[in-house]
Amino acid sequence: IEVGGRPIEALIDTGAALSLLPLAEAPRGRAQGCAVVQGIEGQSIKLEKSLPLLVKVGDCHISHQFVCSPSCPIALLGRDLLTKLQAEISFNNKGTLEVRLPKQQISNYQMALLNVKNPPLARPESEKNQLSGVNPEVWAEEGGFARARNALPVHISLKEGSRPVRIRQYPLKLTTRIGLKPLIQKFLQCGWLREGTSPYNTPIMGVPKPNGQYRLVQDLRQVNKLIEAPYPVVPNPHTILSQVPKSHGWFSVIDLKDAFFSIPLDQESQKLFAFEWEDPDTHYKAQYLWTVVPQGLTCAPEIFGSQLKRDLAPFLAAHLSCNIVQYCDDLLLSTETETTCKEHTIELLNFLGAQGYKVSREKAQLVKQQVTFLGYHLWQGRHQPSVLSGSGSPE
Repeated sequence: IEVGGRPIEALIDTGAALSLLPLAEAPRGRAQGCAVVQGIEGQSIKLEKSLPLLVKVGDCHISHQFVCSPSCPIALLGRDLLTKLQAEISFNNKGTLEVRLPKQQISNYQMALLNVKNPPLARPESEKNQLSGVNPEVWAEEGGFARARNALPVHISLKEGSRPVRIRQYPLKLTTRIGLKPLIQKFLQCGWLREGTSPYNTPIMGVPKPNGQYRLVQDLRQVNKLIEAPYPVVPNPHTILSQVPKSHGWFSVIDLKDAFFSIPLDQESQKLFAFEWEDPDTHYKAQYLWTVVPQGLTCAPEIFGSQLKRDLAPFLAAHLSCNIVQYCDDLLLSTETETTCKEHTIELLNFLGAQGYKVSREKAQLVKQQVTFLGYHLWQGRHQPSVLSGSGSPE
């Protein structure tokens, strides 16, 4: 799941009334009350609650307060969050547990979908015209791969006295390895992975997607514990959106594709994130190292966000009539008029392409008076959480 834009691993715990977040994963900020919880040893303890955090589970984007635990090693999704998600938990005839989230959720909770799995709608002719001045190479769907041109190789510093983490790769089902092979091949072709040797090793797993493809997930928890990184400060979405001038009524939302993979790692840091892979067809087994910032690295959002902020600085200096809000790999551009929004959107897309970034055409919301950003409906002078309760759009 993602909490405040940061990927973390979580366990589903139907026996827990409240969802827990390890204290180390909780953003700094004033606590929002307390909760009395009973631990596995039967003792009642009083724990603080986090600020309302933006949480992405599957395709759902919701706001939720976690109980912050100093002793819980991993996030727990309890019944409070599972109820918000309207999760359905079942056992199939293969003996495995499945958790499903409804495609359409109707509840009294404030929540928003990041992606609704409906067939993509044809783009209106007016929107095609708006994109006519955009260099097609910026679109991720047109091929190529992201590589921030100005980004220097990042060095990951370790805490003093750190020793290599070496965890054996646990067996993967043949179907999982077959599903992961196209991803491994793609990452090698893009130069994001390379074969090598390292004293470090952490296991990978394959998470099936609804479309039959797989997502590669690497368990970097033990490596993250060794990394010397600044404490993450996760901004509140409501605070971020207050940066939009009230006079601005035209918006474009841009989602950067493969954002972390656009930042290179230096040779020494690449060894930290090695994993073992066996080809399901040839049975060739080797270690592979990430040459770019991997998904799951605890400080990845800060590394990418800082680089993107530096790259955007000259664009902002040259376009004073527009405002850009940045939240990790999501950008919100706003202006007062439709004409300036269209012009600046095309210029921003071309600028990002020239800097080596890739943009998701599918997720783009371009030159609109109402958009959805960070789980909020946004229109001139106002924003409100997306509420899935029959009527969706604001009046």
